[in-house]
Amino acid sequence: MVQTKIGFLNIYGDPNRGFKFPGGGINIYSLNLAKAMDLGNFNIKLKIFTPLSPYGALEKTEISTFYLDIGIKDLNKNFIFKNIKKIVRNSKKYVPLFADLDIIYSHYWLSGLYWLQLLSVYQNLDSVIWIHSFHSFGSVRKKFVKEKIISDRIKIEEDIISIADIILVNSNQEKNDMLQSYKSTPQKIDVVYGGYKDDQFVFKRINYLHNKFGISTKKQLVCFVGRLEKRKGIDIFIDLARCMRDKNDYQFLIVGGRPNIKYERAENKRIRLLLNSTSNLYLHPAVEHKNLHQIYQSCDFIILPSLYEPFGMTALEAQGCGCIPIASNIGGLTCTISHGYSGFLTNNSIKEYIDYLEMISQNKKLKTKLQTNAVKWAAENFTWRQSAIKLMNIINGFNK
Repeated sequence: MVQTKIGFLNIYGDPNRGFKFPGGGINIYSLNLAKAMDLGNFNIKLKIFTPLSPYGALEKTEISTFYLDIGIKDLNKNFIFKNIKKIVRNSKKYVPLFADLDIIYSHYWLSGLYWLQLLSVYQNLDSVIWIHSFHSFGSVRKKFVKEKIISDRIKIEEDIISIADIILVNSNQEKNDMLQSYKSTPQKIDVVYGGYKDDQFVFKRINYLHNKFGISTKKQLVCFVGRLEKRKGIDIFIDLARCMRDKNDYQFLIVGGRPNIKYERAENKRIRLLLNSTSNLYLHPAVEHKNLHQIYQSCDFIILPSLYEPFGMTALEAQGCGCIPIASNIGGLTCTISHGYSGFLTNNSIKEYIDYLEMISQNKKLKTKLQTNAVKWAAENFTWRQSAIKLMNIINGFNK
């Protein structure tokens, strides 16, 4: 039986290098979905295509990877966008490799832009089925982040939506956001949930953070894990810690701040200044994804006060470890957290976060039940194997 040849295309980042490398969560998503498909006995031949950057090529990768030497001298969004035509010209020698694929799956708008440009130049690529997912939408990001190229990004996303054969979204909420924010009509749109590594993020209680910071094991650990930016609700978390600094039963912890990301370095400095006036708040640098389970296994609660969240992989990973999520009732968090069963959703008010923390902390039976349910909820609904099966069903049922 002939194998289906699938290429995963990541022009920004490198799926093999993890969260702390440019691309961050984009890398984590692409690598884990690719691995689940590669290991899923689907009769496919899968390869990741990603740029050869100044960091060089990795000699050993978990998934077969082809590094494209296409002149990307800086893994920076602005650089890739401004030099896209030159990058495409440098790609001529790789067109036969792409043309031999049955399917190309691009993730993130810059990967979609690259494929759009290739399609406009090389007609022999038209026969390749094009699947695309966005990770986040420029139209929503515009509300929270100032970027010079954001308007260009939105226009490009419009073109991707209208031209790609299949658009994948992580949740029904992300689907609604796309249909409401963009004028283009997709040829086909399907929901495929993201997942979590259920062999890594397992239910276990450890004292890693207690020992690292000298925190009493009697205290409840409440964490925030993610990028240090407004969209993730970092200021809401800091305000929560301040409001609870007289409650000695809790210790708050921020895990984030990639040193190679300029705006996160600035936020890191700002937060460090706040630590002097907030004694119950500690700052832990960003953690490699392979070690992230140690954070969740140390914490009792994770607060996710996002102002926008297309999916919520962090919520899944935390639940897999028995770390109870309390989150804003928004975006993909409404599907990755089962309100009242595996955690709680709020209107993002400080009072609600305090009320839920105290209600659960003061009721050991409820806390145990939520931990058990959280592990079960994540495992039964959101593993990468399930994501891979759903995507392969979509591929097998598609006729170009």
